[in-house]
Amino acid sequence: MTSTKPLITTIIPTYRRPQLLQRAIRSVLAQTYPHFQVCVYDNASGDETAAVVRTLAGADHRVKYYCHTENIGAFKNFVFALERLDTRFFSILSDDDILLPSMYKLALANLEEFPEAMISVAPTIGVDNGGRVCFVASSGRNAGLHTPPEGMLSMLEVGQAPIWTGMLFRREVLEKVGSLDAKVGNVFDLDFELRVAARFPTVTSLEPGAILLTHTASQSSAVKFEERSGDWLELIRKISSDEAIPLQARTQAAHMLNDQLRTLLSISARAFIVDGEWQRTEKTIDILRTHFHLSFQPFLLSTAARMCRSNPSLHMFLRGVRSLKRWVASILPDRKGKQLEKTYGGYARYLRLYSVAIEASEG
Repeated sequence: MTSTKPLITTIIPTYRRPQLLQRAIRSVLAQTYPHFQVCVYDNASGDETAAVVRTLAGADHRVKYYCHTENIGAFKNFVFALERLDTRFFSILSDDDILLPSMYKLALANLEEFPEAMISVAPTIGVDNGGRVCFVASSGRNAGLHTPPEGMLSMLEVGQAPIWTGMLFRREVLEKVGSLDAKVGNVFDLDFELRVAARFPTVTSLEPGAILLTHTASQSSAVKFEERSGDWLELIRKISSDEAIPLQARTQAAHMLNDQLRTLLSISARAFIVDGEWQRTEKTIDILRTHFHLSFQPFLLSTAARMCRSNPSLHMFLRGVRSLKRWVASILPDRKGKQLEKTYGGYARYLRLYSVAIEASEG
C-alpha cells in the first residue's frame, strides 16, 4: 500500500457537464490517500469539457482524459472504461457527485483487514438542490464483513438500493463475475453490485464515503421510471434464475426487489396523476396490475386518474395540496427528515462549502 504507483483508478464517465465534472475530479484529488489516477471518459461532449480536464491534468499528472469521437451512449462508455483498467482497485464516480476526503483511505483499510472481501462499501448520502439530505444508501445496518449471499441480502434489506459511488472494488471482480450487463438496461450498476455480493464477501462501514446530488438532470432522473421498471423486472428475473445463488437467497432477494419496485411504481403513479401525465399513469398502473397481479390498488389509482381528468377543479386542488405539502416539508421536515438532517446534515453543509470554495478558486 506504500507504492507510488496508482493503485486505484477512479472512473468518471461524462457528457456536457464541465463545471460539475471539475468538482467531481477535485473531490478525488482531495483524497487523503494519494495513490490513484482519475480517468475521465468524455462521451464526445463537444464543449469546454476537454479544456476543463486538461487544465486539471496540467496541474496534476494523476488526471487522465479520453474523448470518444462520437457519443457511444452511457452504457458503452462505462464498459469501455472498465476494459481499460490497469490498477488493483477501482471506483466509479458520476460527474455530478463527489467523494468525501477519507473515502479511499478507509476503503483500502477495510480491504486490507479483510483480504477475502471484493468490495468495500461506504454509505452514499443523497442531497437535493436545496441542500437537504433526502436519503442515505448503505449496505445494511451493520459494519464489518458480510459473507455471500448474506452480503447481497444486506444490500437490499434497508429499502434503499445501494449506490456504487461509495464502493471500492478489487479489479478481480470483473474477471470473476463479468462486466456490466446490457440486458438489465439502466440498472446495470445494481445488477453488478448484487452479482458480486452474491458470490464474494463484502466489507461495509458506517462512515459515509460519497455524496450524490439528486436533481432533474441526473442520469437516473433522465430516464422515465416506467421505462426503468422494465429493467427492474429483468433484474428480478435474472436473480430469480441465477443458479449460482442458493434458492432461498435468490427468492428472498427477488421478493425484496419486488417490494421496492411496487413502492416506487405506486409513488410514481400518484405523482403522474397530479402532474396530469395520463399515458405514464396508465402504463404504471398496468405494470402494477399485470406483474404484481394487484387489483384493488390499480382500481383506486385508475379511479383517481379518471376523476382528475374529468374534473379540472379537483386536479388543480390536488396540485395545490402537493405544493403546500412540499412547502411545509421544506420548513418543517418530518421525523425521518429531521433524523437524516441531524445525523448527516454536516455532509450536506460540506458539499455547499466545497462547491463555494471551487467557485471562488475559479473566480
